[in-house]
Amino acid sequence: MMMSTLSSSVLTILLATALLASVFLYLYLRHRERSLFHWFVGWSCVAAGLAFRFAGTVGVAAPVAMLGDTIPSVCGAAFLLAGGYRFIGRRTPRVAYVALSLVVAWTVAAVALDLAFVWQSAPAFVGRGIVYIAMGVLLVTGGRGRLLGNRISGVALMLWGTHAMNYPLLAPVAWFAPIGHAIGTALSFLVGIGLIIAYCDRLWARATASEQTFRAVVRSVDDVMAAVTPDGVITAVYGTWLARHGLRADCLLGRSVDAIVPADRLAEVAAAGATALGGGVAEVTLHLSHGELERDLLFRVAPVRGDSGSVTGVVATGRDITGFLETERALHAKLAENRVLLQEVHHRVKNNMQIMASLLSLQAMRLKHRDDLPLFEESARRIETMASVHELLYNTNDLSHVPMRPFVHDLTTRLRETYCGVLDSIELRVDVDDVDLILDQAVPCGQLMHEVVSNAFKHAFTDRSSGTVSVTLKETDGEALELRVTDDGVGISADLRPTANSLGVQLIELLGHQLGGAGGYSNGNGTTYTLRFRRECSTRAATAGPKVLV
Repeated sequence: MMMSTLSSSVLTILLATALLASVFLYLYLRHRERSLFHWFVGWSCVAAGLAFRFAGTVGVAAPVAMLGDTIPSVCGAAFLLAGGYRFIGRRTPRVAYVALSLVVAWTVAAVALDLAFVWQSAPAFVGRGIVYIAMGVLLVTGGRGRLLGNRISGVALMLWGTHAMNYPLLAPVAWFAPIGHAIGTALSFLVGIGLIIAYCDRLWARATASEQTFRAVVRSVDDVMAAVTPDGVITAVYGTWLARHGLRADCLLGRSVDAIVPADRLAEVAAAGATALGGGVAEVTLHLSHGELERDLLFRVAPVRGDSGSVTGVVATGRDITGFLETERALHAKLAENRVLLQEVHHRVKNNMQIMASLLSLQAMRLKHRDDLPLFEESARRIETMASVHELLYNTNDLSHVPMRPFVHDLTTRLRETYCGVLDSIELRVDVDDVDLILDQAVPCGQLMHEVVSNAFKHAFTDRSSGTVSVTLKETDGEALELRVTDDGVGISADLRPTANSLGVQLIELLGHQLGGAGGYSNGNGTTYTLRFRRECSTRAATAGPKVLV
Protein backbone atom coordinates (compact mmCIF):
# COMPACT_ATOMS: atom_id res chain seq x y z
CA MET A 1 0.00 0.00 0.00
CA MET A 2 2.85 2.35 0.87
CA MET A 3 4.56 1.54 -2.46
CA SER A 4 1.38 2.41 -4.34
CA THR A 5 1.16 5.75 -2.55
CA LEU A 6 4.81 6.48 -3.42
CA SER A 7 4.19 5.63 -7.07
CA SER A 8 1.16 7.92 -7.14
CA SER A 9 3.12 10.81 -5.63
CA VAL A 10 5.95 10.38 -8.15
CA LEU A 11 3.44 10.16 -11.00
CA THR A 12 1.79 13.37 -9.80
CA ILE A 13 5.00 15.39 -9.87
CA LEU A 14 5.88 13.77 -13.22
CA LEU A 15 2.61 14.94 -14.78
CA ALA A 16 2.99 18.43 -13.31
CA THR A 17 6.50 18.72 -14.71
CA ALA A 18 5.41 17.45 -18.12
CA LEU A 19 2.61 20.02 -18.11
CA LEU A 20 5.12 22.81 -17.42
CA ALA A 21 7.33 21.53 -20.25
CA SER A 22 4.33 21.67 -22.61
CA VAL A 23 3.52 25.23 -21.55
CA PHE A 24 7.08 26.40 -22.20
CA LEU A 25 7.12 24.62 -25.55
CA TYR A 26 3.96 26.49 -26.54
CA LEU A 27 5.46 29.81 -25.45
CA TYR A 28 8.66 29.10 -27.35
CA LEU A 29 6.80 28.25 -30.53
CA ARG A 30 4.86 31.52 -30.22
CA HIS A 31 7.72 33.87 -29.34
CA ARG A 32 10.94 32.04 -30.34
CA GLU A 33 13.00 33.19 -27.36
CA ARG A 34 16.00 31.11 -26.33
CA SER A 35 15.24 31.31 -22.60
CA LEU A 36 11.88 29.65 -23.23
CA PHE A 37 13.57 26.90 -25.23
CA HIS A 38 16.07 26.26 -22.41
CA TRP A 39 13.26 26.05 -19.87
CA PHE A 40 11.29 23.68 -22.10
CA VAL A 41 14.29 21.35 -22.44
CA GLY A 42 15.04 21.68 -18.71
CA TRP A 43 11.53 20.72 -17.61
CA SER A 44 11.49 17.92 -20.18
CA CYS A 45 14.71 16.49 -18.72
CA VAL A 46 13.32 16.76 -15.19
CA ALA A 47 10.17 14.96 -16.36
CA ALA A 48 12.31 12.23 -17.95
CA GLY A 49 14.19 11.76 -14.69
CA LEU A 50 10.92 11.51 -12.76
CA ALA A 51 9.72 8.92 -15.26
CA PHE A 52 12.70 6.72 -14.39
CA ARG A 53 12.04 7.34 -10.67
CA PHE A 54 8.45 6.22 -11.19
CA ALA A 55 9.75 3.15 -13.01
CA GLY A 56 11.92 2.38 -10.00
CA THR A 57 8.86 2.37 -7.73
CA VAL A 58 7.12 -0.24 -9.88
CA GLY A 59 9.93 -2.76 -10.18
CA VAL A 60 12.65 -1.49 -12.56
CA ALA A 61 16.17 -2.33 -11.43
CA ALA A 62 17.54 0.17 -8.94
CA PRO A 63 20.78 0.99 -10.83
CA VAL A 64 18.84 1.73 -14.02
CA ALA A 65 16.29 3.83 -12.15
CA MET A 66 19.04 5.73 -10.32
CA LEU A 67 20.98 6.57 -13.48
CA GLY A 68 17.78 7.36 -15.39
CA ASP A 69 16.66 9.67 -12.59
CA THR A 70 19.96 11.40 -11.93
CA ILE A 71 21.42 12.10 -15.37
CA PRO A 72 18.29 13.72 -16.95
CA SER A 73 17.61 15.65 -13.74
CA VAL A 74 21.13 17.09 -13.69
CA CYS A 75 20.87 17.96 -17.39
CA GLY A 76 17.51 19.57 -16.70
CA ALA A 77 19.06 21.64 -13.92
CA ALA A 78 21.74 22.81 -16.36
CA PHE A 79 19.16 23.90 -18.93
CA LEU A 80 17.02 25.62 -16.30
CA LEU A 81 20.08 27.50 -15.08
CA ALA A 82 21.03 28.50 -18.65
CA GLY A 83 17.48 29.70 -19.29
CA GLY A 84 17.54 31.77 -16.10
CA TYR A 85 20.82 33.43 -17.03
CA ARG A 86 19.58 34.15 -20.55
CA PHE A 87 16.32 35.53 -19.16
CA ILE A 88 18.16 38.13 -17.08
CA GLY A 89 20.56 38.92 -19.91
CA ARG A 90 23.71 37.21 -18.62
CA ARG A 91 25.91 34.37 -19.79
CA THR A 92 25.95 31.09 -17.88
CA PRO A 93 29.28 30.53 -16.04
CA ARG A 94 31.21 27.60 -17.45
CA VAL A 95 32.04 26.42 -13.98
CA ALA A 96 28.39 25.47 -13.52
CA TYR A 97 28.53 23.09 -16.49
CA VAL A 98 31.82 21.64 -15.27
CA ALA A 99 30.39 21.04 -11.78
CA LEU A 100 27.25 19.37 -13.12
CA SER A 101 29.35 17.19 -15.45
CA LEU A 102 31.39 16.04 -12.45
CA VAL A 103 28.16 15.23 -10.62
CA VAL A 104 27.01 13.02 -13.50
CA ALA A 105 30.40 11.28 -13.61
CA TRP A 106 30.29 10.69 -9.84
CA THR A 107 26.78 9.23 -10.04
CA VAL A 108 27.76 6.81 -12.81
CA ALA A 109 30.84 5.72 -10.86
CA ALA A 110 28.86 5.32 -7.61
CA VAL A 111 26.23 3.16 -9.30
CA ALA A 112 28.93 1.09 -10.99
CA LEU A 113 30.68 0.56 -7.64
CA ASP A 114 27.31 -0.24 -6.00
CA LEU A 115 27.82 2.34 -3.26
CA ALA A 116 25.14 3.14 -0.73
CA PHE A 117 22.03 5.09 -1.84
CA VAL A 118 23.20 8.19 0.00
CA TRP A 119 26.51 8.23 -1.86
CA GLN A 120 24.81 7.57 -5.17
CA SER A 121 22.18 10.30 -4.85
CA ALA A 122 23.70 12.93 -2.57
CA PRO A 123 26.01 14.67 -5.11
CA ALA A 124 23.28 14.84 -7.76
CA PHE A 125 20.57 16.22 -5.52
CA VAL A 126 22.92 18.55 -3.66
CA GLY A 127 24.17 19.86 -7.02
CA ARG A 128 20.60 20.32 -8.24
CA GLY A 129 19.71 22.08 -5.02
CA ILE A 130 22.62 24.49 -5.37
CA VAL A 131 21.62 25.21 -8.98
CA TYR A 132 18.01 25.88 -7.99
CA ILE A 133 19.03 28.16 -5.13
CA ALA A 134 21.49 30.06 -7.36
CA MET A 135 18.85 30.44 -10.05
CA GLY A 136 16.34 31.69 -7.49
CA VAL A 137 18.79 34.31 -6.24
CA LEU A 138 19.44 35.38 -9.84
CA LEU A 139 15.75 35.86 -10.60
CA VAL A 140 15.15 37.88 -7.44
CA THR A 141 18.25 40.07 -7.70
CA GLY A 142 19.08 39.92 -11.41
CA GLY A 143 17.74 43.32 -12.42
CA ARG A 144 14.08 42.38 -12.69
CA GLY A 145 13.41 41.43 -9.08
CA ARG A 146 10.68 44.01 -8.85
CA LEU A 147 8.47 41.88 -11.12
CA LEU A 148 6.03 39.63 -9.30
CA GLY A 149 6.85 36.59 -11.43
CA ASN A 150 10.56 36.87 -10.67
CA ARG A 151 9.88 36.95 -6.93
CA ILE A 152 7.49 34.00 -7.00
CA SER A 153 9.76 31.78 -9.09
CA GLY A 154 12.91 32.93 -7.29
CA VAL A 155 11.63 32.17 -3.78
CA ALA A 156 10.09 28.88 -4.95
CA LEU A 157 13.39 27.84 -6.55
CA MET A 158 15.31 28.55 -3.36
CA LEU A 159 12.81 26.46 -1.37
CA TRP A 160 12.86 23.72 -4.02
CA GLY A 161 16.66 23.66 -3.97
CA THR A 162 16.69 23.29 -0.20
CA HIS A 163 14.08 20.55 -0.45
CA ALA A 164 16.09 18.72 -3.16
CA MET A 165 19.21 18.63 -0.99
CA ASN A 166 17.19 16.78 1.70
CA TYR A 167 16.14 14.02 -0.73
CA PRO A 168 19.09 11.63 -0.11
CA LEU A 169 18.38 11.66 3.62
CA LEU A 170 14.57 11.63 3.65
CA ALA A 171 13.80 9.50 0.58
CA PRO A 172 14.50 6.20 2.43
CA VAL A 173 11.94 7.18 5.10
CA ALA A 174 8.89 5.34 3.84
CA TRP A 175 6.21 7.48 5.45
CA PHE A 176 7.85 10.81 4.41
CA ALA A 177 8.57 9.97 0.74
CA PRO A 178 5.03 10.72 -0.53
CA ILE A 179 4.98 13.93 1.49
CA GLY A 180 8.34 14.95 0.03
CA HIS A 181 7.11 14.29 -3.49
CA ALA A 182 3.99 16.35 -2.81
CA ILE A 183 6.14 19.21 -1.56
CA GLY A 184 8.35 18.90 -4.66
CA THR A 185 5.28 18.89 -6.89
CA ALA A 186 3.94 22.06 -5.32
CA LEU A 187 7.29 23.84 -5.43
CA SER A 188 8.08 22.83 -9.03
CA PHE A 189 4.62 23.88 -10.13
CA LEU A 190 5.04 27.18 -8.29
CA VAL A 191 8.42 27.69 -9.99
CA GLY A 192 6.87 27.09 -13.41
CA ILE A 193 3.94 29.40 -12.72
CA GLY A 194 6.33 32.07 -11.47
CA LEU A 195 8.48 31.82 -14.59
CA ILE A 196 5.40 32.08 -16.80
CA ILE A 197 4.24 35.15 -14.86
CA ALA A 198 7.76 36.63 -15.12
CA TYR A 199 7.76 36.11 -18.86
CA CYS A 200 4.29 37.63 -19.19
CA ASP A 201 5.50 40.59 -17.11
CA ARG A 202 8.35 41.01 -19.54
CA LEU A 203 6.01 40.85 -22.53
CA TRP A 204 3.76 43.42 -20.88
CA ALA A 205 6.73 45.69 -20.20
CA ARG A 206 7.89 45.36 -23.80
CA ALA A 207 4.42 46.05 -25.14
CA THR A 208 4.07 49.08 -22.86
CA ALA A 209 7.47 50.45 -23.89
CA SER A 210 6.69 49.84 -27.55
CA GLU A 211 3.34 51.57 -27.26
CA GLN A 212 4.89 54.51 -25.44
CA THR A 213 7.55 54.81 -28.12
CA PHE A 214 4.92 54.59 -30.84
CA ARG A 215 2.77 57.23 -29.20
CA ALA A 216 5.77 59.51 -28.69
CA VAL A 217 6.76 59.16 -32.33
CA VAL A 218 3.33 59.68 -33.86
CA ARG A 219 2.55 62.56 -31.52
CA SER A 220 5.74 64.33 -32.57
CA VAL A 221 5.04 63.94 -36.29
CA ASP A 222 3.75 67.10 -37.93
CA ASP A 223 1.11 65.15 -39.82
CA VAL A 224 -2.35 63.72 -39.22
CA MET A 225 -2.54 59.99 -38.51
CA ALA A 226 -5.91 58.30 -38.11
CA ALA A 227 -6.78 54.67 -37.45
CA VAL A 228 -10.01 53.65 -39.17
CA THR A 229 -12.05 50.46 -38.82
CA PRO A 230 -13.15 48.49 -41.91
CA ASP A 231 -16.60 50.08 -41.66
CA GLY A 232 -15.12 53.60 -41.72
CA VAL A 233 -15.17 54.65 -38.04
CA ILE A 234 -12.22 56.68 -36.73
CA THR A 235 -10.80 55.04 -33.58
CA ALA A 236 -7.58 57.01 -33.00
CA VAL A 237 -6.03 60.28 -34.15
CA TYR A 238 -2.36 61.22 -33.71
CA GLY A 239 0.03 63.97 -34.77
CA THR A 240 0.60 67.60 -33.88
CA TRP A 241 -0.90 69.12 -37.02
CA LEU A 242 -4.44 69.43 -35.68
CA ALA A 243 -3.38 71.07 -32.42
CA ARG A 244 -1.04 73.43 -34.26
CA HIS A 245 -3.97 74.68 -36.31
CA GLY A 246 -6.34 74.99 -33.36
CA LEU A 247 -8.31 71.79 -34.04
CA ARG A 248 -9.24 69.09 -31.51
CA ALA A 249 -8.50 65.46 -32.26
CA ASP A 250 -11.20 64.14 -29.91
CA CYS A 251 -13.84 65.74 -32.13
CA LEU A 252 -13.00 63.13 -34.77
CA LEU A 253 -13.00 60.05 -32.54
CA GLY A 254 -15.93 57.72 -33.07
CA ARG A 255 -17.12 59.59 -36.16
CA SER A 256 -17.62 58.03 -39.56
CA VAL A 257 -15.42 59.07 -42.45
CA ASP A 258 -18.55 59.58 -44.55
CA ALA A 259 -19.69 62.30 -42.14
CA ILE A 260 -16.43 64.25 -42.50
CA VAL A 261 -15.49 63.95 -46.15
CA PRO A 262 -17.32 66.23 -48.64
CA ALA A 263 -19.98 64.46 -50.66
CA ASP A 264 -18.22 65.07 -53.98
CA ARG A 265 -15.10 63.25 -52.70
CA LEU A 266 -16.77 60.25 -51.06
CA ALA A 267 -16.36 58.01 -54.08
CA GLU A 268 -12.62 58.70 -54.31
CA VAL A 269 -12.12 58.20 -50.56
CA ALA A 270 -14.17 54.99 -50.62
CA ALA A 271 -12.02 53.68 -53.48
CA ALA A 272 -8.84 54.44 -51.52
CA GLY A 273 -10.25 52.65 -48.45
CA ALA A 274 -11.21 49.63 -50.54
CA THR A 275 -7.69 49.49 -51.96
CA ALA A 276 -6.19 49.54 -48.45
CA LEU A 277 -8.60 46.88 -47.17
CA GLY A 278 -7.55 44.76 -50.13
CA GLY A 279 -3.91 44.98 -49.03
CA GLY A 280 -2.79 47.84 -51.27
CA VAL A 281 -1.82 51.46 -50.69
CA ALA A 282 -3.68 54.46 -52.10
CA GLU A 283 -3.36 58.24 -52.01
CA VAL A 284 -6.09 60.85 -52.03
CA THR A 285 -5.96 64.64 -51.72
CA LEU A 286 -8.58 66.43 -49.61
CA HIS A 287 -9.25 70.11 -49.04
CA LEU A 288 -9.90 71.10 -45.41
CA SER A 289 -12.08 74.12 -44.79
CA HIS A 290 -12.72 75.13 -41.17
CA GLY A 291 -13.53 78.75 -40.43
CA GLU A 292 -10.68 80.80 -41.86
CA LEU A 293 -8.49 77.71 -42.21
CA GLU A 294 -8.07 76.54 -45.81
CA ARG A 295 -5.56 73.71 -46.25
CA ASP A 296 -4.89 70.85 -48.67
CA LEU A 297 -3.79 67.48 -47.29
CA LEU A 298 -2.45 64.43 -49.12
CA PHE A 299 -3.61 61.25 -47.35
CA ARG A 300 -1.77 57.95 -47.79
CA VAL A 301 -4.13 55.10 -46.92
CA ALA A 302 -2.45 51.80 -45.96
CA PRO A 303 -3.69 48.52 -44.46
CA VAL A 304 -3.28 47.48 -40.81
CA ARG A 305 -2.67 43.76 -40.39
CA GLY A 306 -3.27 41.54 -37.38
CA ASP A 307 -1.11 38.68 -36.08
CA SER A 308 -2.57 36.32 -38.67
CA GLY A 309 -1.70 38.70 -41.52
CA SER A 310 -5.29 39.58 -42.33
CA VAL A 311 -6.30 43.23 -42.74
CA THR A 312 -8.04 44.52 -39.60
CA GLY A 313 -8.37 48.17 -40.57
CA VAL A 314 -6.61 51.04 -42.29
CA VAL A 315 -4.37 53.89 -41.23
CA ALA A 316 -4.54 57.22 -43.06
CA THR A 317 -1.55 59.54 -42.85
CA GLY A 318 -2.25 63.08 -44.01
CA ARG A 319 0.46 65.59 -44.88
CA ASP A 320 -0.17 69.28 -45.39
CA ILE A 321 0.75 70.03 -49.00
CA THR A 322 -0.72 73.52 -49.16
CA GLY A 323 2.72 75.10 -49.39
CA PHE A 324 3.80 72.64 -52.07
CA LEU A 325 0.69 73.34 -54.14
CA GLU A 326 1.16 77.09 -53.81
CA THR A 327 4.79 76.74 -54.86
CA GLU A 328 3.75 74.52 -57.76
CA ARG A 329 1.17 77.03 -58.93
CA ALA A 330 3.73 79.83 -58.68
CA LEU A 331 6.24 77.78 -60.67
CA HIS A 332 3.67 77.02 -63.34
CA ALA A 333 2.83 80.70 -63.58
CA LYS A 334 6.53 81.59 -63.81
CA LEU A 335 7.12 78.93 -66.45
CA ALA A 336 4.18 80.19 -68.46
CA GLU A 337 5.56 83.72 -68.22
CA ASN A 338 9.04 82.58 -69.27
CA ARG A 339 7.54 80.59 -72.14
CA VAL A 340 5.75 83.68 -73.41
CA LEU A 341 8.94 85.73 -73.10
CA LEU A 342 11.01 83.09 -74.90
CA GLN A 343 8.42 82.77 -77.65
CA GLU A 344 8.56 86.52 -78.06
CA VAL A 345 12.35 86.36 -78.31
CA HIS A 346 12.18 83.72 -81.05
CA HIS A 347 9.47 85.71 -82.80
CA ARG A 348 11.54 88.89 -82.77
CA VAL A 349 14.70 87.06 -83.87
CA LYS A 350 12.74 85.58 -86.77
CA ASN A 351 11.34 89.01 -87.69
CA ASN A 352 14.76 90.64 -87.50
CA MET A 353 16.24 87.96 -89.74
CA GLN A 354 13.44 88.39 -92.23
CA ILE A 355 14.09 92.13 -92.20
CA MET A 356 17.77 91.43 -92.88
CA ALA A 357 16.81 89.15 -95.77
CA SER A 358 14.46 91.81 -97.13
CA LEU A 359 17.17 94.46 -96.87
CA LEU A 360 19.53 92.23 -98.80
CA SER A 361 16.85 91.72 -101.46
CA LEU A 362 16.27 95.48 -101.69
CA GLN A 363 19.98 96.08 -101.91
CA ALA A 364 20.22 93.48 -104.67
CA MET A 365 17.67 95.43 -106.70
CA ARG A 366 19.98 98.48 -106.68
CA LEU A 367 23.08 96.60 -107.80
CA LYS A 368 24.87 98.06 -110.83
CA HIS A 369 26.71 94.83 -111.57
CA ARG A 370 24.15 92.10 -112.13
CA ASP A 371 26.82 89.42 -111.69
CA ASP A 372 26.72 90.09 -107.94
CA LEU A 373 22.97 89.46 -107.71
CA PRO A 374 23.21 85.69 -106.97
CA LEU A 375 25.46 86.40 -103.99
CA PHE A 376 22.85 88.67 -102.39
CA GLU A 377 20.02 86.28 -103.15
CA GLU A 378 21.91 83.31 -101.69
CA SER A 379 22.76 85.25 -98.52
CA ALA A 380 19.10 86.20 -98.13
CA ARG A 381 18.08 82.57 -98.46
CA ARG A 382 20.64 81.54 -95.83
CA ILE A 383 19.23 84.07 -93.41
CA GLU A 384 15.70 82.86 -94.14
CA THR A 385 16.82 79.32 -93.29
CA MET A 386 17.95 80.47 -89.85
CA ALA A 387 14.76 82.46 -89.41
CA SER A 388 12.67 79.37 -90.14
CA VAL A 389 14.26 77.62 -87.14
CA HIS A 390 13.12 80.37 -84.79
CA GLU A 391 9.71 80.46 -86.44
CA LEU A 392 9.31 76.74 -85.80
CA LEU A 393 10.33 77.17 -82.15
CA TYR A 394 7.83 79.99 -81.79
CA ASN A 395 5.02 77.73 -82.95
CA THR A 396 5.89 74.68 -80.78
CA ASN A 397 5.45 73.91 -77.10
CA ASP A 398 9.09 72.87 -76.60
CA LEU A 399 11.18 76.01 -76.83
CA SER A 400 14.53 74.23 -76.50
CA HIS A 401 14.26 71.50 -79.17
CA VAL A 402 13.50 71.81 -82.87
CA PRO A 403 11.42 69.02 -84.47
CA MET A 404 13.45 68.19 -87.57
CA ARG A 405 10.78 66.43 -89.64
CA PRO A 406 8.60 69.52 -90.35
CA PHE A 407 11.68 71.73 -90.51
CA VAL A 408 13.39 69.64 -93.21
CA HIS A 409 10.18 69.30 -95.21
CA ASP A 410 9.63 73.06 -95.14
CA LEU A 411 13.27 73.89 -95.96
CA THR A 412 13.62 71.51 -98.90
CA THR A 413 10.23 72.46 -100.32
CA ARG A 414 11.14 76.15 -100.30
CA LEU A 415 14.49 75.41 -101.97
CA ARG A 416 12.77 73.40 -104.69
CA GLU A 417 10.29 76.23 -105.26
CA THR A 418 13.21 78.65 -105.52
CA TYR A 419 14.71 76.72 -108.42
CA CYS A 420 11.38 75.52 -109.88
CA GLY A 421 11.55 78.01 -112.75
CA VAL A 422 14.15 76.00 -114.61
CA LEU A 423 13.92 72.65 -112.85
CA ASP A 424 10.17 72.14 -112.76
CA SER A 425 10.42 68.38 -113.24
CA ILE A 426 12.88 67.67 -110.41
CA GLU A 427 11.37 65.19 -107.92
CA LEU A 428 12.05 65.78 -104.21
CA ARG A 429 11.98 62.87 -101.76
CA VAL A 430 12.27 63.55 -98.02
CA ASP A 431 12.49 60.86 -95.31
CA VAL A 432 13.19 62.17 -91.81
CA ASP A 433 12.84 60.28 -88.53
CA ASP A 434 10.89 61.87 -85.69
CA VAL A 435 13.94 63.43 -84.03
CA ASP A 436 14.49 66.71 -82.20
CA LEU A 437 17.67 68.77 -82.09
CA ILE A 438 18.67 71.46 -79.67
CA LEU A 439 18.98 74.97 -81.06
CA ASP A 440 22.80 74.80 -81.12
CA GLN A 441 22.56 71.86 -83.54
CA ALA A 442 19.36 72.67 -85.41
CA VAL A 443 20.71 75.94 -86.86
CA PRO A 444 23.99 74.56 -88.29
CA CYS A 445 22.20 71.39 -89.45
CA GLY A 446 19.61 73.50 -91.28
CA GLN A 447 22.31 75.67 -92.84
CA LEU A 448 24.22 72.58 -93.92
CA MET A 449 21.16 71.06 -95.58
CA HIS A 450 20.48 74.41 -97.24
CA GLU A 451 23.93 74.46 -98.82
CA VAL A 452 23.97 70.81 -99.91
CA VAL A 453 20.42 70.74 -101.29
CA SER A 454 20.94 74.07 -103.05
CA ASN A 455 24.08 72.69 -104.70
CA ALA A 456 22.12 69.65 -105.85
CA PHE A 457 19.37 71.75 -107.41
CA LYS A 458 21.85 74.14 -109.03
CA HIS A 459 24.55 71.80 -110.32
CA ALA A 460 23.29 68.20 -110.52
CA PHE A 461 21.02 68.53 -113.55
CA THR A 462 22.87 70.84 -115.89
CA ASP A 463 22.52 68.35 -118.74
CA ARG A 464 18.81 67.68 -118.37
CA SER A 465 15.62 69.05 -116.78
CA SER A 466 14.50 65.97 -114.82
CA GLY A 467 15.87 64.00 -111.89
CA THR A 468 15.48 63.15 -108.24
CA VAL A 469 16.90 64.66 -105.07
CA SER A 470 16.56 62.60 -101.86
CA VAL A 471 17.07 63.98 -98.35
CA THR A 472 17.14 61.63 -95.32
CA LEU A 473 17.88 62.16 -91.64
CA LYS A 474 17.94 58.87 -89.72
CA GLU A 475 18.79 57.60 -86.25
CA THR A 476 21.47 54.94 -86.66
CA ASP A 477 22.64 53.98 -83.17
CA GLY A 478 21.34 55.49 -79.94
CA GLU A 479 22.02 59.22 -80.20
CA ALA A 480 23.82 58.96 -83.56
CA LEU A 481 22.23 60.55 -86.65
CA GLU A 482 23.01 60.26 -90.35
CA LEU A 483 22.21 63.05 -92.82
CA ARG A 484 22.25 61.97 -96.46
CA VAL A 485 21.52 64.09 -99.57
CA THR A 486 21.54 62.14 -102.85
CA ASP A 487 20.87 63.09 -106.46
CA ASP A 488 20.98 61.12 -109.71
CA GLY A 489 22.56 63.95 -111.64
CA VAL A 490 25.86 64.39 -113.47
CA GLY A 491 28.04 63.77 -110.46
CA ILE A 492 30.32 65.97 -108.41
CA SER A 493 32.32 68.55 -110.30
CA ALA A 494 35.70 70.01 -109.60
CA ASP A 495 34.33 73.18 -108.02
CA LEU A 496 32.57 71.14 -105.32
CA ARG A 497 35.68 69.24 -104.19
CA PRO A 498 36.60 69.78 -100.52
CA THR A 499 39.63 71.74 -101.64
CA ALA A 500 37.54 74.22 -103.56
CA ASN A 501 37.52 77.84 -102.46
CA SER A 502 33.81 78.56 -103.00
CA LEU A 503 31.90 79.94 -100.01
CA GLY A 504 29.28 77.18 -100.16
CA VAL A 505 31.84 74.37 -99.98
CA GLN A 506 33.68 76.10 -97.12
CA LEU A 507 30.40 76.54 -95.25
CA ILE A 508 29.58 72.84 -95.69
CA GLU A 509 32.94 71.85 -94.26
CA LEU A 510 32.75 74.30 -91.32
CA LEU A 511 29.14 73.39 -90.48
CA GLY A 512 29.93 69.67 -90.53
CA HIS A 513 32.83 70.31 -88.16
CA GLN A 514 30.58 72.41 -85.89
CA LEU A 515 28.17 69.46 -85.62
CA GLY A 516 31.07 67.20 -84.67
CA GLY A 517 30.33 65.00 -87.67
CA ALA A 518 32.31 63.02 -90.19
CA GLY A 519 31.51 62.57 -93.88
CA GLY A 520 31.58 64.31 -97.23
CA TYR A 521 30.75 64.01 -100.93
CA SER A 522 31.01 60.86 -103.02
CA ASN A 523 30.27 59.99 -106.66
CA GLY A 524 28.30 57.03 -107.98
CA ASN A 525 25.19 57.25 -110.12
CA GLY A 526 25.06 60.87 -109.17
CA THR A 527 26.30 62.66 -106.07
CA THR A 528 25.82 61.73 -102.41
CA TYR A 529 26.65 63.84 -99.38
CA THR A 530 26.75 61.97 -96.06
CA LEU A 531 27.33 63.32 -92.55
CA ARG A 532 27.20 61.29 -89.34
CA PHE A 533 27.04 63.13 -86.02
CA ARG A 534 25.80 62.61 -82.49
CA ARG A 535 22.71 64.31 -81.12
CA GLU A 536 23.40 66.52 -78.10
CA CYS A 537 21.05 66.48 -75.09
CA SER A 538 21.78 69.90 -73.61
CA THR A 539 21.93 73.38 -74.99
CA ARG A 540 25.61 73.81 -75.68
CA ALA A 541 27.93 73.82 -78.65
CA ALA A 542 28.26 70.50 -80.40
CA THR A 543 32.04 70.75 -80.52
CA ALA A 544 34.75 73.19 -79.66
CA GLY A 545 35.21 74.00 -83.35
CA PRO A 546 34.57 77.38 -84.95
CA LYS A 547 31.00 78.58 -85.18
CA VAL A 548 29.69 79.86 -88.46
CA LEU A 549 26.42 81.43 -87.37
CA VAL A 550 24.92 81.58 -83.90
